[in-house]
Amino acid sequence: MASGITPGSRVPAPSTTSTGGTGAADSAGSTARLNGNSVTGVGSPRRQLGGIAPNQTPGTLIRERSASQPDTPPSNQLAESPKAKQKRELEEAHQARESSTLEELEAEQEALLNEADDKYQKVEAHTVLGKAFAALDNPSKALKGVKVVIRLPGEDKPIRLIPPDKKALKNRDVAELTKLAKELLQQYNNTAFTGFNLGAFNQRLSTIQEMLKDVGAKISEKGKPDNDWQKRLEDLQHRRSIIHVKQPAPTEGSEDETPELTLERLGKEETERLMKDLEMIKPEPVTLAGKFWRFLDHGRQS
Repeated sequence: MASGITPGSRVPAPSTTSTGGTGAADSAGSTARLNGNSVTGVGSPRRQLGGIAPNQTPGTLIRERSASQPDTPPSNQLAESPKAKQKRELEEAHQARESSTLEELEAEQEALLNEADDKYQKVEAHTVLGKAFAALDNPSKALKGVKVVIRLPGEDKPIRLIPPDKKALKNRDVAELTKLAKELLQQYNNTAFTGFNLGAFNQRLSTIQEMLKDVGAKISEKGKPDNDWQKRLEDLQHRRSIIHVKQPAPTEGSEDETPELTLERLGKEETERLMKDLEMIKPEPVTLAGKFWRFLDHGRQS
């Protein structure tokens, strides 16, 4: 899709800029007919002749002038679509590799893998952050596979909020801890993901994968068929993210006085173990009957 213009769509004409006029062109125009319709000339028609060479003055007959395509495309030109951009980048890179040496190809492969590593880490962190927000909003329907742990100032032992650790959360203000965790997550989100475009990252990762295929084929052609780029890329895709979020210290040297949050995507075995042993924290009762039964329940557990 070269132009990106949808069939049947109407493309507006490019706007023009006034450049001034001379002679009779500045006077009121006369009335004429065009395609059977009456047309009245504009009082001061001013044409943009940016493509005309400086020595071609208005005195030159229009049929003797020559105009070339302006260097800058019109402002209303449609942007390149993601697929068209990817296709162009892949073709240009493929052509450039035709004259590359083995050393240059291996260096390009390393650069592409490093870029993929950075982008996969960013996408993974974004995914874990979203899972943590969802789990904190509703722990009873927490998404499996994410762990949220908070460490409070002055305490050595951290508290697992997601999945909820009933023993560690006993006699704690769970609502207040959850609020604090969300504030820390929001601070991290504002710092790390302002302007983040997940679609653009995934598109670039797709381009990198296609480029690695081409580079790997070129390296094989040059006598090194045992290229392990595919395994290395798979390892990057399956690496789990661990995020540490810490509130800025109010004064220098007081880092231990601020809460810290840890987000982690869990492996399958640890997730199954935690969810199997999980006993959800029940909300505080509001009725007298509910408080009575809660009191009895606490007595049985103690």
